[in-house]
Amino acid sequence: MLSQTSKFRIDPSITSTAPSVNHAEPQPPSTLEPDLLFHQFDSSVLEEEEEDEGTEKVRMEWPSLEKAKEWMARETEEKLFSFSAKEPRRPNKKGVGKWVTKHIYMCSRGKVCGSSRYVKKHDRDRKVPNKRTGCGCRLTLTVLMDKTVIGLYVPDHNHELGAENARFTRMSSKSRQEIEGMLRMGIDPTRVLEHVRGRIYTEEGNSSASDADVSRSEFISRSDVRRVERIIEEESIRLAKKDGPSVLRWVEKLRSEGHYVFLKTSSDASAATSVRLDSDAFVLIIQTQYQQECWQKHGARFAGIDATHNTTHYEGMNLFTLLVRDRWGHGMPCAWMLSSNATEETISFFMSTMRTRFPDVAPEYVMSDKDHGQINAVRQHYPDAEVLLCWWHVLHNWQQRFNIHAFPELWSALKRWIRITDNAKFWSEWERIQTIAPASVTEYLKTNWIPNVKLWSAVFRKERTIFQDCDTNMLVEAWHHILKGKFMQNKRNRRADHLIYILTQQVIPYFRHKHRAQEHGFEGPDLEVRERIRIERLANTIPSGDIVQSDDDSSIFTVKSQSLPDVHYKVDLDAYDCSCLSFPKIMMCKHIFAAQIHYPELCEPISSSSLNTSSPDTFESNGQSELRAPPEVDEAQELIKKAISSLSSLVCALKDQHSSQITSRTSQLQSLIDTADEFTANILRDAAQLLPKQKKIAPNQHTWPETRDVMNAHVKSKRKRVHTDAYAGGEKSGKKAKADALHALIPGPSSSSTQPPVPPVSAAHTPLAPNINQTPSTYLSGLAVVPPASMIAPQGPTQQPDSQMLPPTQFTQFSQFTQFTQAPAFQDAAFDPSTFNIQDIIALRLLKRQLLNKVAKFHGVSAGGSNEDIIARLQARLYNH
Repeated sequence: MLSQTSKFRIDPSITSTAPSVNHAEPQPPSTLEPDLLFHQFDSSVLEEEEEDEGTEKVRMEWPSLEKAKEWMARETEEKLFSFSAKEPRRPNKKGVGKWVTKHIYMCSRGKVCGSSRYVKKHDRDRKVPNKRTGCGCRLTLTVLMDKTVIGLYVPDHNHELGAENARFTRMSSKSRQEIEGMLRMGIDPTRVLEHVRGRIYTEEGNSSASDADVSRSEFISRSDVRRVERIIEEESIRLAKKDGPSVLRWVEKLRSEGHYVFLKTSSDASAATSVRLDSDAFVLIIQTQYQQECWQKHGARFAGIDATHNTTHYEGMNLFTLLVRDRWGHGMPCAWMLSSNATEETISFFMSTMRTRFPDVAPEYVMSDKDHGQINAVRQHYPDAEVLLCWWHVLHNWQQRFNIHAFPELWSALKRWIRITDNAKFWSEWERIQTIAPASVTEYLKTNWIPNVKLWSAVFRKERTIFQDCDTNMLVEAWHHILKGKFMQNKRNRRADHLIYILTQQVIPYFRHKHRAQEHGFEGPDLEVRERIRIERLANTIPSGDIVQSDDDSSIFTVKSQSLPDVHYKVDLDAYDCSCLSFPKIMMCKHIFAAQIHYPELCEPISSSSLNTSSPDTFESNGQSELRAPPEVDEAQELIKKAISSLSSLVCALKDQHSSQITSRTSQLQSLIDTADEFTANILRDAAQLLPKQKKIAPNQHTWPETRDVMNAHVKSKRKRVHTDAYAGGEKSGKKAKADALHALIPGPSSSSTQPPVPPVSAAHTPLAPNINQTPSTYLSGLAVVPPASMIAPQGPTQQPDSQMLPPTQFTQFSQFTQFTQAPAFQDAAFDPSTFNIQDIIALRLLKRQLLNKVAKFHGVSAGGSNEDIIARLQARLYNH
């Protein structure tokens, strides 16, 4: 209904013959002025809006367009439908009549626009049916020269109104503005959603709720709040409509703030650089001022480099990160390069830029994952740096060359071999590995890894400080996880300016906050102090009998190792040195501290509690490399911050108050609301022309599968991961293995060697058909090779392999094995789980999954997971009983 301030007139010449509809006919207020009530309409104003004789038409008048839109908001809220703009602003180009513009609106369930160009990909049932019903509801607002608005309203709906129509309506502009205001004040989206919905879903509100009293705001979801939140974010992200100009403006903005930025666009034919780049390459290097300080303070110790993809929607775009390790052992990105390729020349240009800008900073150790382009670029520009390979990537590559389940002893030996620090033991273990490894694995290690043993063996990773003691590239991998999971919310980015915004405006403040918290003790002591505390605790456990003072020099001691009884270490208190491997970490060890405890007259120990734990070599205590002038105070910005703070406090206070506590202050609250509404209207009016018209972009369709694949953001389910080895990375071992490294060799009863020779095939050795009563392990003990799992449990009809795929003996054995597994005892109809011997592991592994499930059910164990998981549970049950 119209408010008392609205002005309208119903033309008596229009006779309504249409059936009654679900809306209240507006009545003329008694306070209308005569000249407005009986306004003489110009025929040219409404000449284009003639309707059929049988259609009800209501003519109204308002003093301004704002009042007309207020009536529209009340009308849609009461009847629970929504208007859609068909022609939001049609100017009077011909100059005929006394009107200036027309605004034409239709019910959103009518035919607002032309034919849709969208073609349905699938004919699926929808939760909410198509809302288009061809509704004829129509509203035309004609703005006259004196700002008066004349309305012609046709409330002819062909569908239900009210609660039945709620699912076909959109969120109101009032609710949208309310959500936007709360989000701009920094209120959590969950709290925003609770406030907008009201108390209807609480126990208190549920008692007073009714099906007849329904509002659209009750059905606002978290995704609706997120859409508004995304629009707010884009105001500070998209500096231009298109991505290219927006990136250029970001570059100018960052350079004006004192950050280092290098940009070569794809259209630049060449760039004046020391390293030649591809003419069509896109290269963007960013290093903020804080990153420069971090690189200067920690870049000389340890650095890691790696790249990640799918951070933008551009093909082949990679984000390279140069990372250092702080005193708490955490990674800190010190420079980024966004490039359209990952060639050695591009990476070399990245390294060249860093070396040119900071000639005095050269990392002593650089961690990589065996990317040859990265290794060559590091060695070119940092020739004195020792390149280290990530142990996880090394072991992951190794386990791809053989089946770790078929060769468990080899897998354990390799994991132990990479960590051996003694040179003699290292090569001795290599000789043993060659005796238990398949020939293809031995050849692979000899060709690809033994020549580069210095890059991955622990023998060559001694004499490092505790800040350099890092054996994997997981600091960079953890940074990638934070970037894609925390900041990008596991969603594939669309534009490069969004990535620049995340890196410079979100990531840097995150790390600055983290470092400041470390400085003030929220993360505990740093690595050096923690190691010293550990040393003091262990030194007190060393008895005086294990410390022997030298007869020749009173400052030299021999201390017995506490973990290796046959090993003794030499301690020199004057030189403050020890021969143990732990001493280089912090130039201190438990052997020195134990000698100081038992011989305080020579050198009194200094407890870590008496030291100043705020190290001068941290990010925070060093401060910035140069003093900067304090920024000028913007009084208007300070007032805005105070207003936001006051309004936030008011919101929190009102949320905790009961309605009875506000009764005495309703007049003050209403005055505050009126003042805030008036101020908001003025602000919006002034800012109406500052931003261009927003372009509505239809959401992408069916992009989640692609996003899931490239971002590794799989939906969580109850299904367990099959390949759970720590170095598997979710992949099956032996993906790149040759035939001899897939299946272990099983010696026969009379064989004593590790790998028995296969007997030649002859007529005298033709295998016989197996006896059904013979156990599988007895029968298979004479075989040399266990067939693949795909051969053990074939799906559908059994397919015999080509005789050319296997050696003659193995092909014959496979034929014999197939005959055995197709025996009646191994078929579904004749299988009896109660008589099956679960002590026979080989027989268990030969069972089909359906039969193995029957055995598990009979013995009362879970049948979930892989076949090996079920067999392990059966063996555990057997052992427990």
